[in-house]
This record gives sequence, structure tokens and C-alpha cells, in this order.
Amino acid sequence: MTIKQAFLAVPLLVAVLLGGCDPGPTGPEGPDTFTLHTTMSNVSGAATILDAQILVDNFVEAESCPAGELTPDVDADGNIVGYTCNAPAVSSAAFDVGGNIGPGSHRLEFFMSSQTTGGTDTRYNVMAFDVVIYDRGGKVLKTISLPSQSARLGGGQRSIVYSFSF
Repeated sequence: MTIKQAFLAVPLLVAVLLGGCDPGPTGPEGPDTFTLHTTMSNVSGAATILDAQILVDNFVEAESCPAGELTPDVDADGNIVGYTCNAPAVSSAAFDVGGNIGPGSHRLEFFMSSQTTGGTDTRYNVMAFDVVIYDRGGKVLKTISLPSQSARLGGGQRSIVYSFSF
């Protein structure tokens, strides 16, 4: 190995070694982006939704609680263990979501994090919607149409779940 080759190899070695120190992703990552627009609502029309979330691959991408209405819940040691939404309950929550995503299989969850009915099963519906995938330049790569779904959320089930791939 020449000195020039060794000089060029050092930065590569450092990058590989430091790559192992990455704390991991803080949300879905990838070269592409996605958007979706839909509504989650109580089928009976009752105002029971305190807070609902959209999770993509287990990362919270959207929250129904209005900005400034979430307060942290802390344990005896001062650690944040959750959040409480201080806004009044609503019968439906509109979501306008977007973020990064990469090719492959994905899990999309409409998670009922807090409702006025506590552990009682309550029927909710997510309206049909499209997940639109864009490349870095903003060109549409794929439009994935997902159907309306209903489920009783409360005691055992807390999410309406979709899966998609691109």
C-alpha cells in the first residue's frame, strides 16, 4: 500500500468506525417522502377523541391534539412517561401528514392514545385515503389507495392498522 492509498483509506475507516455510534433513527428515513390526508371519527358522532396519533413504522408522525395543548406526564423521578391532551374531546380528527420514507414494506397505524370512554370499546372509522410517494425532486413515484376501515378501539385493540409497500 502506498502512502497515498493509506491517506485515502483513513477517512473511510474513520467513517465506518464512527457509523457504529449512531443512536438510530428518530423517525422513518429514506430518500423519498409521503403525504396522506384523512379523517378518523367516532362512528356514532359522539365527542370521545381526546388524542389520536398516526404512527408510521412505530414512529409518531401526527397528533390530533392541537399544538400547545399537550402537557408531559412525569413520574416521581421527573422522567416524562407520557403526555396528556388538555383540549376538549372531539368526534373526529383530521390528519394532514407527510414525512420521509424509503422503499419496502410499511405499517401505518391510527392509534387511539386517549378517549373519554376509557377502556370501553368505541367504534371508530378511518375514511379511505391515498398515500402518495414522491421522489427527491417532487415527482410522484406511486399512489397507494387504502380503503375505509372501522374498528372498536378501547380495551384490547387501540389501533386501526394498514400495511403498504412500494
